[in-house]
Amino acid sequence: MKIYIDYDDCLCETARAFTGIAERLFGKTVPYEEVRFFNLQDSFKLTDDEYQQLMVEGHLPEVLLSFEETPGASKVINEWIDRGYEVDIITGRPYSTYEVSKQWLDEHGLERVNLFFLNKYGRDLFYKKNDYNLELDDFYKMKFDYAIEDSPMAFRFFDHLPELKVLVYDRPWNRDCDLPNGNYFHCRDWEYIKQKIEMDKMIESVLTHWELDNPRIGERYHKDSERLIYKIKTSSGNYLLKGFPSEKPETTIQGNVNAHLFLGNENGMAPKLYSTKDGQYYIKEQDYWFYLMEFIDGRQMEETAEDAFKLGQATRKMHLLHGCKWKSPEIQSKERFYSWFRDHEFVKEFDKILDTIPDFEKLDQCFVHTDIGPHNAMLRANGEVVFIDLDDAGIGSRYLDLGWPFIMQFVDFNHDTEEMKYRFDLALSFINGYYGNVSISREEYDLVFQGAIQMHISYMQSYGPYAVDSLWKILRYGIDQKEILWEMVQKQRHY
Repeated sequence: MKIYIDYDDCLCETARAFTGIAERLFGKTVPYEEVRFFNLQDSFKLTDDEYQQLMVEGHLPEVLLSFEETPGASKVINEWIDRGYEVDIITGRPYSTYEVSKQWLDEHGLERVNLFFLNKYGRDLFYKKNDYNLELDDFYKMKFDYAIEDSPMAFRFFDHLPELKVLVYDRPWNRDCDLPNGNYFHCRDWEYIKQKIEMDKMIESVLTHWELDNPRIGERYHKDSERLIYKIKTSSGNYLLKGFPSEKPETTIQGNVNAHLFLGNENGMAPKLYSTKDGQYYIKEQDYWFYLMEFIDGRQMEETAEDAFKLGQATRKMHLLHGCKWKSPEIQSKERFYSWFRDHEFVKEFDKILDTIPDFEKLDQCFVHTDIGPHNAMLRANGEVVFIDLDDAGIGSRYLDLGWPFIMQFVDFNHDTEEMKYRFDLALSFINGYYGNVSISREEYDLVFQGAIQMHISYMQSYGPYAVDSLWKILRYGIDQKEILWEMVQKQRHY
């Protein structure tokens, strides 16, 4: 493992120090969080002469030695060196500061790192040729696995390393910049950087369980999730690796895998799974369950009438599949809801609504997704709909599955104003896609909407106690749209 680390504002708090120097020399008071440009002349609004004076003052030996260490830097770097990683500190400082820069490293316990001075911006005239200074041609011959850098102006120096992972240390001047590609990652501190590299090492170990041609870790999706979802690039194509915390019971993972094997591998309506070298479809590594699946070349479905129609068609096709023996963990009974919301004013009306809901376990059972919507479906490049996130998929109630979007999705709720509107266009398109030329009966329609009501209720405790009243309003509003939507369905039938 070879790691590039920029010196200023990755190892030490250079810009913070320069805000103090600018105030002392020129009376320029610019809070650190307002240093929006890597070029300090622009950030402090200095003349050319003032900028030159700032640079001279800021590179005095006693000033450079006074720079504070970026919290956690030396601790993490020394841990890496103890593991055998090679660490190169590469700075754009003038070479004349070599001795004092090396002294700062030594004083902060970083005497084992390599220090190089790179003429990044053509500002330094190197009169001495030795092992510690680099021109760009020298740098372009070097190879790294990771780079830790803060300056967007330096990103172009990594173009010769297409597989390099660049960890962008969080600074005010890089927060709004567009990162060049999926190999660049914003990192808030050194602990985050450490965890990122450790996680990558674990993923590399995980990938050895599959027969893959030169696998490389690509973009991580849903970075704030406890799940690990990575794009895996290989010479023969792309894959998706999903990891779940090991706190999840193995039976849950088995259910997820079985759902993918049925809906994906057997029927082509979900990403298919790939077996490991020893024929398994999932593994446990450290604190995670992992499986490798097909990477869908397409787009996320959207809340449009056209996509709602296609989603309805795909849902119908899925519900008609036969052969799955795995039962969905989704609870079909309504009984648990009678203990909810006992201290709310709406409890009597809530219970009356529950009384009207049928026992779905006695009604149509088929293969269900349990969370149908554009957020859980993709459209392949060839136009085929693919269902994703099959966490609770299996044999379950058709009406609960079909009813899910009629309140959960089709009620458009503004969280700021609490205004609501019903997406009749989406609801009608979804119905038309699902039922096609067959007219939906009143009995069928009632059961679908009862399914919508129960599915919405099942989520009413999921967002915390402060969301309950809003979710109750959404439920009541959704119920109020039922007859309006039915009239629209009837009108369509007559045209």
